Amino acid sequence: MGLTATILPILLAIVITIIAYLSSNSASIFQLPKWLWKSETETYLEDKIRFQFPGHSCHVLQEDRQSLDWWRPIDFVTSHAGKDLVEPIVFNGVPGILKVPKLHLHLQTLTSTLANTGVVPFVHLTQWVLENYGHNTPSGFTDKFRSMDLAGLEEVHRRLQHEEFYFLSVLPFTTVPAHRFPKLLGLCGDGFMVERSGVVLGERFIREHGWEEAVKDVAMSFVDFATELDAALLEICDVKLDNFAWNPATKSVLVIDLDSMFFKEALGIQFASRQCRDNADCRYFDCRGDRCDAEAGMCRMEIGDSNLARICRKIFLPRFWQKGLFSAAPLVRIPGLFALAERCGRGGDGSELVFGQLRQMLTD
Repeated sequence: MGLTATILPILLAIVITIIAYLSSNSASIFQLPKWLWKSETETYLEDKIRFQFPGHSCHVLQEDRQSLDWWRPIDFVTSHAGKDLVEPIVFNGVPGILKVPKLHLHLQTLTSTLANTGVVPFVHLTQWVLENYGHNTPSGFTDKFRSMDLAGLEEVHRRLQHEEFYFLSVLPFTTVPAHRFPKLLGLCGDGFMVERSGVVLGERFIREHGWEEAVKDVAMSFVDFATELDAALLEICDVKLDNFAWNPATKSVLVIDLDSMFFKEALGIQFASRQCRDNADCRYFDCRGDRCDAEAGMCRMEIGDSNLARICRKIFLPRFWQKGLFSAAPLVRIPGLFALAERCGRGGDGSELVFGQLRQMLTD
């Protein structure tokens, strides 16, 4: 009797754990009773709905348990270190992703930075945006501040301290086509919802889609995307396959994680603030600075590579244990594609020539 009483609770705990895993990580028929287990998303939503944040949309948002494989479970943990929560949801019937940024311990308030300055609040917020994100910020975006009251400006200021929310808000004012980034759907507490569209890129996509079927088109779309970023004076610094998705409806790549995007001027300032001993110190994620000024011990402000060079290095070529897009090409074409991608990835002069050669090889 004593042994049974000891073993039964352990077996029950194991069964509950297995059912919870199946319920949260697959399109399973198992659904745990609400009183037995709640996911992080459900707990978050219940808390935010209780407080009814003005202008927020928590009440029309629900967890999408059937779509948890849209983003592989490992990515929820390792690819979003700046977020407390990144999970699929349904917003007013539209598939989306709820992203809840980690709150900075020393988050500034607009009111505290305004004190004794005599500056009009919307002007102050505009200056803050330009100082933090660069003067390439479109004026159409900051012009919206004029019509806001202090409470509205305060909330915008708080949210804009998270880089991804800033770029989701500002990209519609740039020349980058709207299909290249997810649509911002709404707000919920400290979180925000973005539209979920396309198929996340990665090993699984490369295995399941042939070169002629889709992968070649994906590669071409990346080349075009690099030119669109250049035209908008934008640099993307965290370049890996699972930060992008493929939308077969529009036959285009879109970026789904914008945490490490910069306007060109702001990235140059980022480099110029870095101390260095050699050129290898002048990097920010996948972006490379021009070179280290050894005499001054500081990186130069110039950017040493390009969006296309990063895409060639990190998307087209294999990296560590991951295949690159060019790995899916027919065997006879792989050596030529790899050689061109390696040349492209080194950056430097001749980028227009490499761009033309890439387009030629991808259309043959």
